[in-house]
Amino acid sequence: MRGLLLVIFYTSNLLKDTIDMKVAIELAYSGYYFGGFQSQTNKSGVSDFLYEILRSVGIFSKFSASGRTDKGVHANSQVISLEIPSFHSDFDRLKNILNNKLYPKVKIKKIWQVDNTFNARFSAKRRSYCYVISTRYSPFLAHFSYFYTFKNIDIVKEALRILEGEHNFSSFMKKGGSGEKSQTRIIYKAKLIKRNELYIFYILGNSFLRSQIRLIIGFLIELDKGLETIDTLKDMLQNSNRQNVVMAMPNGLFLNKVYY
Repeated sequence: MRGLLLVIFYTSNLLKDTIDMKVAIELAYSGYYFGGFQSQTNKSGVSDFLYEILRSVGIFSKFSASGRTDKGVHANSQVISLEIPSFHSDFDRLKNILNNKLYPKVKIKKIWQVDNTFNARFSAKRRSYCYVISTRYSPFLAHFSYFYTFKNIDIVKEALRILEGEHNFSSFMKKGGSGEKSQTRIIYKAKLIKRNELYIFYILGNSFLRSQIRLIIGFLIELDKGLETIDTLKDMLQNSNRQNVVMAMPNGLFLNKVYY
């Protein structure tokens, strides 16, 4: 009995020395390598890769993510929150160790301690996405942009102004498995930026529905082609719940930044 008590005493002291702390990790990744952020049956998800690398350094807790990106979609600033053992309190050292293992698919940009109430998904206040369109055909840009030449920039910019504000975006939500109670979202800013041969759609909102950005960009491209109209867009935001909106290709989309 005395021996058992000693084991319990020393084990409890050891656990005190390795008590977990809550952290947030900001990371970037290329969606080209992955089947989406969520875990996949064939282990091709970003989260599958992250869990494998985290376990290799003694971190076994589950994490929450600020968003779920589709297959082929990239992130410049995805955020996850999780508990890590206190022996990893040197965050710069931990970041360097992990980045050596994650290269070249994922890069950790920052690790910082947060309080126990922080949740990477539910604590987020705003998120921004970028969609990159290249007017120059290049195999070196193909995985990170969509090749397209605009025909009517003015009508696209008009549509972006209409998209700003609070709307019911049910027409711009991929159906099935979303679990969203409300389809109302706020877009604070929607604009098109030109950088040499690149056009970049920038959309900032409080949160987004499943595949909302890709469906919006798909509609805007169809609008530019003359296959959709401004009146149709207004109707979709006010009344209708269309099922046949064209979805843009994933390779041009980036989760740009998450604001807390």
